[in-house]
Amino acid sequence: MDFKQKLSDIFHPSFPSSLNAQRSEERVPSELSKLLSDNVIFRTENAKRNSISSYSVTNDDVLLSIDERFYDESFNASLHELKELGDVRLKELIQVEKQKLLNQLTVISKKVFSVVLERQADYNQEFNRILELQDELDSALGFCTSSRLQTASAKKSIAAAGLELVYKYRKKKQLMSLLQSLEVIKTMQETELHIQAQISKGDFAEAIHLLAECQKVLQPFSHFTCVAQLNLKLQDTLIMAEEMLDNALAKVCENFNTSQYERIQEAYESLGKSHVALDQLFMHMTTAIHTAALSVVSGYVALYGSSIDLNKVTFSELCKKAVPESCVPCLLDLCRSMWTLMFNFNRVINWHLSNNILGNIALPDHQSDDIPTPDDRNTSKSIDDTSYTEQKLNYGKSRVWQDIQTKLKDFLLSVDVSAFRIEELLSILDIIRRLIEVGKEFSGSQSESLQDCLRQQTISYFKNYHFSRFDELKAFLDNESWEPCPVSESFSCKRLAEFQFLEDVFYTRTDSSENDNGIAISYFKEHSEEYTPFDTLKSPQDSSFYDKCGSVKLEDGLDHTEDNPFSVKKVVLPTLSNTALSLLRLIGRYLQMMRLLQPIAFDICICLNQLIDYYLYAVAKFFTFEVKDSSSIIPNSKLPAVLEKIESDLILNDDQPMAHEEKLKVLAPSLSRIVNLSRPESMVARITAVESVVFLAQQLENFSDEFKAATSESKHAALDSFFQKVKTNAVDLRHPVFACIARLVIKRDLVLAQMNRVQWDIREVMSQHSPYVDELLIELQSFSTRLGETLSRVSVSPEVHTLIWEHVALYANQTLLEGYSNVKKCTNEGRALMQLDFRHFTMKMETLTSVRPLPGSTLVETYIKAFYIPESTIEEWTKEHTEYSEKQLQSLVQVVSQSNKRRILKFPMLEERKL
Repeated sequence: MDFKQKLSDIFHPSFPSSLNAQRSEERVPSELSKLLSDNVIFRTENAKRNSISSYSVTNDDVLLSIDERFYDESFNASLHELKELGDVRLKELIQVEKQKLLNQLTVISKKVFSVVLERQADYNQEFNRILELQDELDSALGFCTSSRLQTASAKKSIAAAGLELVYKYRKKKQLMSLLQSLEVIKTMQETELHIQAQISKGDFAEAIHLLAECQKVLQPFSHFTCVAQLNLKLQDTLIMAEEMLDNALAKVCENFNTSQYERIQEAYESLGKSHVALDQLFMHMTTAIHTAALSVVSGYVALYGSSIDLNKVTFSELCKKAVPESCVPCLLDLCRSMWTLMFNFNRVINWHLSNNILGNIALPDHQSDDIPTPDDRNTSKSIDDTSYTEQKLNYGKSRVWQDIQTKLKDFLLSVDVSAFRIEELLSILDIIRRLIEVGKEFSGSQSESLQDCLRQQTISYFKNYHFSRFDELKAFLDNESWEPCPVSESFSCKRLAEFQFLEDVFYTRTDSSENDNGIAISYFKEHSEEYTPFDTLKSPQDSSFYDKCGSVKLEDGLDHTEDNPFSVKKVVLPTLSNTALSLLRLIGRYLQMMRLLQPIAFDICICLNQLIDYYLYAVAKFFTFEVKDSSSIIPNSKLPAVLEKIESDLILNDDQPMAHEEKLKVLAPSLSRIVNLSRPESMVARITAVESVVFLAQQLENFSDEFKAATSESKHAALDSFFQKVKTNAVDLRHPVFACIARLVIKRDLVLAQMNRVQWDIREVMSQHSPYVDELLIELQSFSTRLGETLSRVSVSPEVHTLIWEHVALYANQTLLEGYSNVKKCTNEGRALMQLDFRHFTMKMETLTSVRPLPGSTLVETYIKAFYIPESTIEEWTKEHTEYSEKQLQSLVQVVSQSNKRRILKFPMLEERKL
């Protein structure tokens, strides 16, 4: 430490260490003596000036005012002072600055002198210690010189035998080391056999770990020739272990075992090839899919007698060799094989999830500005590996499902579906639908390519099928006897084979999405390799096409009780003709196809609508031809317009055969010759026909939810309109059909002829009603009996029973009204006879039916009373009662104004109605 630094430490003990410098001991004595001499001079010169009482305080102030840079050895104090003066030229200021520096120097000198005097004893003590150390060093140098001389003498005196002993000892050590190396090599050779045994057992992780340890242990002995050979052998063993490990990984695709897969993953981790293991697994899955598909299809091709060479044909060519009879069971087994592969791959993914490879990994808890620890770095690396593994497995699911779709698509496109029965096609569609649901749960894919393939294969088939169903429906209608099918009280459409799929669809929907509690249910949780989702599907041979409909014996159509002689049996059985039953089965078929072919579901529904319309048109054509204008029976009904539209859209006007055009048209149906509608017994046929239409409409409405479930939400409004239209038209069809029954019951011409023979211009009041009333009541009584017999064969509701009587009563009253309108001359006594006849008819009619009031009775009664209207008010009356026909009003006016024939010309309203 230099002198200036010492001064700084003395006067400013708190100065930083950066101002200290190295000690310069050689300069201390000279500088110290100079300072001491200078101090004596300053003390003698300034003795008088420093005799003030505040000496210590002044020295401290002076010391604190000294610039710290003066203590720096490299500091140029003179240059600094000159710079501080600057441009000052005044002598007084320079003297003041000089005096200040002299005062500082004086204070420092005094301080140094006092410190030197205080530490003089320490200096003397340290100097003596240095002299003692010099003496000790001289003694040590002499000892070393003596030792070297003695050592040289001992070296010359050692014998040759001693050196030989040392050489042999070293040789022994070398041989022992060699023996240990040989023992290690021998152990490694034995370990190689143990490694092969571990590989044979399937413990690849342990075998690879031993291989790595062996290679690591043998590395220091690589200079031995046998070790080099052993390393080559171990390397070959490692290659063999990797091959066998790859084979074991391939077996996982078809048979997943948790413990085995854990050992495989541990082995790949030991090799540092965890990512490669996933790529290998995907490759093996692709190979397994191809092998399984080829095996299943080739087995069915060989089963039906076709000899093939698998090495010379592709999978698509092999599929084309499959006969139609084997397609459904082959497809079912193919889907089961694909399920096995998907199920095992899904278990692989679950294994990774359960082992937290894809689980949530806790992130490090340090802040972003902290230095990450090794554990944090390992966690970050683990997160990256997890993200990579997750991406690879998600990609693997999509890839596996895409490969499965490709195989199924090749199989479906190579099959000629035109040769299939509808049951076989529906089975194929049901199998593929189930596979698509499994694929959606497996990979989240909508399977667009597979659905497009189904659409492509089924659209043409469905068109041909729909055309043939029209031919079949026309054949049924042409040969229909219109007798009711015997059914049991427990009859239900869902018991028919064609509607059995509804239970399966409900089970599938519940099984694949949510149960009653809203908890998601998975195919992969509810099934296994042995029990697949395709085991619940039925082949066409598992159930008969037709359901057994039990017959029920009706003891009596009416329950003859004293309280209510018009009551009918309480149990109302469905009324179905053979054609309606066949059409009901077609509804089930079409609904099932809508379920399985949802992209064209609405088009299928339109085709079903055509079948329903055709049946409605046939019933209307067969059983309402007696009614020329049905709008007079049901004024606000759209049925006539609907029938006209059906005829224009579906019915051919000539005898040309049905053409397979985009717009379907067929020949009009014809009534079977065995049905005679002119006989009273035809009432059974008429009721059966119209009630079967109503029953079909009701079933369509009952299945509306199923129809909506098969179509998009945008089509639901159109479906509601379709169901409502069918139901309305079916109910409206009852009116013209029952009106025809009324025309068959009442012999109108005979009744009118008898009424024309009655003398209405009598002059005396009659007490006995006219004979035509008895004739009409006899026919109605006969009809009541036949209706009871009919209802013993045809089950109808009380509403239908009432509606039939309403139309009969209406037609009877219309007949009476027509007869009264034919009267040319009538006296007051004749008018009284009309009232007597009508009152008697009404009273007897009410004993036959419970209909109240009798339809049309008000018209007849009002018309009879009109004969009493004065001639002056008849014109106003005719204007108000437009419900009567022009002929009826004309006849009334003639009778009322028969005394003045010119009066008839004063009713321009009648002339206008003629126009």
